[in-house]
Amino acid sequence: MTIPTSGGFLETKGRLTLGWRYFSPSMKQDLEAALELIDGMIGRQQAKVLELGRKWVPHATDEDLRNAEDFTVLKDKPIFHYEDGILAGLIAVRTALGAEMRSKYPETALGLEEIR
Repeated sequence: MTIPTSGGFLETKGRLTLGWRYFSPSMKQDLEAALELIDGMIGRQQAKVLELGRKWVPHATDEDLRNAEDFTVLKDKPIFHYEDGILAGLIAVRTALGAEMRSKYPETALGLEEIR
């Protein structure tokens, strides 16, 4: 199956993506816009996870909460794990988009900075 997009056509086989057939300048702009959007979403989710974690561990830093298993009080807080899972998913999407940007447009520096 071939799916038309703003930057070309995406070839798929069932639910597996096989890759882009061609690239256009608008695809680069779309990727840049998506990266900016995801960066903003990650920043807001990091703040949310930090605020939520500090409800139970007031002295915790962002770095501390990356290793939440060190705090027994957080082990029994499913809402914390849920929000932290959303953050992990957003970071995974950011990583994938950054890799796509670098593979298609190696001259760009977008996607090289570390998120977490």
